[in-house]
Amino acid sequence: SYIRNEFIYIGRTTEGSLEVHSIVLEGTNSDLFSLSGFVAGNIEAETHKQVKVKFQSNDHNDLTGLDVRIRVSHSEGEDILIQLQGYVAGDKTSSEEKDEQAAVS
Repeated sequence: SYIRNEFIYIGRTTEGSLEVHSIVLEGTNSDLFSLSGFVAGNIEAETHKQVKVKFQSNDHNDLTGLDVRIRVSHSEGEDILIQLQGYVAGDKTSSEEKDEQAAVS
């Protein structure tokens, strides 16, 4: 089984608090992923929360055409969609953890 963990940081850059209603996976390949950590709640000004995105598959072949995205529903307007991408087998970074950031201001 191949497992890869990455992290997304959701933050608030302006005054006041942000209510995150939900952070969910969507798409035909969403069953290969799971979310843990912060998936709903308040974020105060100038702070951030960490969301762990875990990918797990028994097939370690090229997975470049995945259909999966993260939807962040929040109190400041339209939902944020974060499109996730697959990887190419043999990619030197395929087993490393990386940080990505998505901020709501």
